Amino acid sequence: MFVSRRVVEEAYEDSGHSLNWYRSYNSSRSSAKQYFASVLDLPIEDFTFCNDSTTMWTSPVYMNDYARWSGDIEGLVQAEDGWHANCHAFDRFWLSPACRHNVSECIPMLSHEYGWLVDAFMAWSTAYGIPAAVGILDAKYESTSESAEYFFNLARTLKVLSFWFRPDTSQLAFDPLPIIFPVHVASEWAVGNKRTAATGSYIGKLVSRRLREQAYNVLSFLENLKLELPEMQQYLGMKDATTSWEGVACQWITSNRQRWERWVPKDTTCFPGFGLIDAAGNTVNTREAAKGCGLCTPGTSSKAVLDETGRTYTCDLCSPGTYQEVSGETLCITCPAGRVAAEAGVSQCEACTPGSYANSTGLESCQPCGNGDDQSTWTTSRLTEIRGTAQWIQVEAAASGDLCHCIPGWFLRDGRCYECTEGASCPGSSQVEVLPGYFSFSTDPGSIYRCFRSALACPGGDPGTCAEGRDNRTVACSACMVGLHPTAEGCVPCQGQDYFILILVCILVLVATGGAHAFLLFTTAQKVQVGLVKVGIYIGQLAVCVQVVVVMHRMDMEWQEPFLTILRAMSVISVEELMQSLNAVSCVTRFSPTVQFLFQTVAVPLAFMTGPVLVHLHYICIRKMGNRVKKAKKEVAEGARLHNIAETFGMLCMVFFIVLCTAVLEPFDCVTHPNLASTMRTASDVLCNFRDDHLSLSFAASFLTLLPVGFVALCAWIVLMELPKRIHRMDVKFIRSCSFLFSRFRPGHHPFAVLLLVRNAVVAMSPILPSVAAGCLAIFAMLCLNLCLSAVFQPWLFPLCSYTDMLANVCFLLILLHGAFYVEDEIGPSAMIVCSVVLGATLVMLLGLAAYSLAEYWLRKRRKSYQFFLTHHKSTAGSVARLVKLELRQHDCSVFLDSDDLSSLVHLFAVISQSVENLIVVGSANIWTRKWCVGEIVTAKLQNVNIVVLALPGFHFPDAAFIAAFDTVLGDLNELATYGLAKSDIKDTLAKLRDQKTVTLPERFQVSDLAEMMQEVIPARTAVPKDTMNVTRFDADGIGAVTSCVILANHDDMEALATAHVLRIWMFPHLLQRRINGPSVISSDDRIMELGAEHAQLVIVLCTKDCLEVPSMLQWMIQCYHFAVHCRMLPIIADDDFRVPGAVADFRTLARRPHVLAQDERLLDYLAVVRVLFTQIAFRFSARYSTEASLKSKAGRCAERLLDLENLATLLHVAPPTIDLSEVTTWLQESSNEAERSHVEQRHAGRLEEDEGMEEVVF
Repeated sequence: MFVSRRVVEEAYEDSGHSLNWYRSYNSSRSSAKQYFASVLDLPIEDFTFCNDSTTMWTSPVYMNDYARWSGDIEGLVQAEDGWHANCHAFDRFWLSPACRHNVSECIPMLSHEYGWLVDAFMAWSTAYGIPAAVGILDAKYESTSESAEYFFNLARTLKVLSFWFRPDTSQLAFDPLPIIFPVHVASEWAVGNKRTAATGSYIGKLVSRRLREQAYNVLSFLENLKLELPEMQQYLGMKDATTSWEGVACQWITSNRQRWERWVPKDTTCFPGFGLIDAAGNTVNTREAAKGCGLCTPGTSSKAVLDETGRTYTCDLCSPGTYQEVSGETLCITCPAGRVAAEAGVSQCEACTPGSYANSTGLESCQPCGNGDDQSTWTTSRLTEIRGTAQWIQVEAAASGDLCHCIPGWFLRDGRCYECTEGASCPGSSQVEVLPGYFSFSTDPGSIYRCFRSALACPGGDPGTCAEGRDNRTVACSACMVGLHPTAEGCVPCQGQDYFILILVCILVLVATGGAHAFLLFTTAQKVQVGLVKVGIYIGQLAVCVQVVVVMHRMDMEWQEPFLTILRAMSVISVEELMQSLNAVSCVTRFSPTVQFLFQTVAVPLAFMTGPVLVHLHYICIRKMGNRVKKAKKEVAEGARLHNIAETFGMLCMVFFIVLCTAVLEPFDCVTHPNLASTMRTASDVLCNFRDDHLSLSFAASFLTLLPVGFVALCAWIVLMELPKRIHRMDVKFIRSCSFLFSRFRPGHHPFAVLLLVRNAVVAMSPILPSVAAGCLAIFAMLCLNLCLSAVFQPWLFPLCSYTDMLANVCFLLILLHGAFYVEDEIGPSAMIVCSVVLGATLVMLLGLAAYSLAEYWLRKRRKSYQFFLTHHKSTAGSVARLVKLELRQHDCSVFLDSDDLSSLVHLFAVISQSVENLIVVGSANIWTRKWCVGEIVTAKLQNVNIVVLALPGFHFPDAAFIAAFDTVLGDLNELATYGLAKSDIKDTLAKLRDQKTVTLPERFQVSDLAEMMQEVIPARTAVPKDTMNVTRFDADGIGAVTSCVILANHDDMEALATAHVLRIWMFPHLLQRRINGPSVISSDDRIMELGAEHAQLVIVLCTKDCLEVPSMLQWMIQCYHFAVHCRMLPIIADDDFRVPGAVADFRTLARRPHVLAQDERLLDYLAVVRVLFTQIAFRFSARYSTEASLKSKAGRCAERLLDLENLATLLHVAPPTIDLSEVTTWLQESSNEAERSHVEQRHAGRLEEDEGMEEVVF
């Protein structure tokens, strides 16, 4: 606060008071007001209102401090935000307590703009009793300079107190003097108590920052320059309109020369921060060599030197371990910890690089981390929180060895850094953090195991951490603590329900397997419908698909959700997963790996076989009791039917073959952990090193591998070697016991069962192959092979089953193909070997096929294509020729039969001359009337083809008379002449035909007779023994003494009998698929026996000319009538000359036949059976003219029809009465003598014309 010098001098002269002293203003001691103007003298309207928000009046920041330290509440107003000033005069002036009662006694105190020092004015006035009226002059001018000028004019013209600073030229006329208050106390001002003097304004000398470097002498001169404030005010007052500032400065320089000359420094007298330099600017240490002073550069410090001239400074290099980074410094700084200076004169200490540290100050080098190990594995780091996440970051300038850690990806053990492997996280803390799904022991944290069996069992974290209840002493937390059983994550205590589940599963296994065996045991062929067969096939295919999915899950492929959940769910059918799910097993005790393996591979399969064994034993007991009753009744007793238990066991082995193979191969199914240790996939605590437990497991697995291998070998032997013989012998017991192999496939496609077993075995082996790629390749190859063979042969029993099998293969191929893209498997030598083998095999195969084709071409030139050619007369011996061909094919002979192999008559004689080794003449009575047969025989004779004559009943060799007149019998021989056959050749051949080997076939032949004759035709080959070829009757223990299906044929007609046997041979595989015994061609002396309700009799009636008049046929029909409830009949027309009886006349004609007429009271029963027999749609089966493919197809359709037939009793009951059979019998009685019969015929002639006939329906 300032007061005008004029006012001070007036007061001093008047009263001796010094108004530049604050106590002189105390109103209680003096009256200073008389020397100042009044408030009313001021331009009141130019002052700011108290409530102006832009001034200090309304700022609680200042007014609150005033209220706190002064206690003058009357001078303030309480506002919402704090205290405001309370202006008592004109709402523009704040009055101090000393004059608040009378404004006229107040001394004006002026401030400017927003109220400079207003809060201090108020504090001084209140504290020291100064009568003051404080006002703030309104800045009504837009220009700041104009507003300040107005304020200065007011302060100069009026006697008031005001604030300002000095020196200032604008106040020279005013010549203000500061009022002296108590010395400034900074601590009081800091808390808002402003009763002491203000700090005043700073007055200094300002120069350029670079002046020290560019003109140090000038800087030194300015530093020495010192002017007093009065002197400054004096020279400021010398400035007027005629004198410039430069002139004032020159006047001072000329007046004070001696004074400022002392301020000019010497050239070699250096100041701190500078040092001696020579003319070139280089630092020197003596004045003699110096030409001046220079600023000490970074890396040096200014050191004082005292000589005879005085004190000066030199620039010295900083010693090692110290540095100086700025110019003009007098000290070198010691390098802090973490930084070093290896050389002298450095401007910066070098930070220790990551992997080294300096644990004290002033070091010349950094200490490396570790004990001399590879420094590339060490770093220095610290844990830092970045965006809420704790992270290890590398740091430089490490000041302690505690910051030494292994680099990220490495961990510390025994003072050395080791690289982290898969499954571990090494963020840089030198510790191992195990990732979820992996495990390591606390004693060896770097050895990481992957938890293949249950990733949730290994939560990760610190080494040795397992899920709750898991034993961390086992590899990969594989075992539970004693008394606990595993769950998806940890282990929980065993409970009663665990034992209940174990018992329930055992019961379900027994019931399921026993029920399946009971179904096979007690279900007859007629009860097994086609739909159930389909269901069984689909269930088998589904079981195999699920097992393939289990194998895919075991392969090290990175499957993802949701497919991974499906794989895990289906894996429950594996033996190992089944054992894991039965908690009670692990609750009882913890098995050793060997015992557990044997339990899974031996005990579990035996458990699946226990149910069928118990059911079969129960069945045997029941049958024994039944057999005793049958013996008492002199009936045929049933056997033990052991073939059914073999069928059940075989079915179970086929369905669960992949599971069995997978369980047996478990010791060889090893997985590699990140630490390169290999353990069993299903037993993580067993190392795959062929030692200790693994050695015993390997021996056990090698021995048990013989089970699936032996099963495959046995199945291959049965299907490829034994089954064709047994089918030919019709060994029903053997065939039924092996039906699990071929019941699902079409006849002739049984080897596909062996292919499926081999495919499943390879699929089961795929997880143990050296790499995932090799396993995928193995499965891919087998699925492709299976797909191709299924597409080409369609081997399944039903076409839809073949399509579903192909679709399943395609789906698995697509899944494998897609999954193979995500296999992270390096292409190693094994994969390249496989590729080389596949490529080599392909090339060798193509080369081999080419060589084989060439060899086949040469062999054909030396060896005939057909071993036998059958010459026969179709209308009289076509069926016999067909049967002969089937018999020869049983001996692996290639046979030419024109109805199957000939496409054109042009090639007929060429085939005989070029491609046939033997010609068999099927000699019938009319063979010499067919010129083409004679031409075939002549061609064979001319080409030296061996000729064998098979003489049928009625055959005779041509005699001399026939030979002499053969041209008239054979007709036009010009066609034979076109093929080079002269009449002389024909005569010569016919004359010498008696010399050829002749075999005679009896009129009522059996298959065994034909086999013996074929033995004579091909003596070099071994024929089937006679006792196994008579299949007209069976001795199938447990199946029944009589077959379920019989064929009725006219044994007096050789063609009909041959047709029956052809039908029997080709129907047998189809009936076998449907679990129907037979068929059997019943002999003329046999009876059709009633089997009972549970064994319905199927009867096929082979209809040929006059077959309904044969006595044996009559007896069979009447026998069928007597047990019509259990008999089903199907007519098959095998002769074009057979006429279906439909009209009344047909039945009268049939009834007049001697053998029919002799039936007496059974005649009506016979006619009733004949009548309803042909109400069903008949099949046409002609073995004479049809091709083999057509006959096989018809035989298959005939087998399908058998199960859809109604029984004979139903047909007799519901058949429409189109013919009144009683009328036929009445007619016969009326015609008892010849005369009456003639009369009756005439009498009924008209009626017969009106009778409606039944239309013959033949397919």
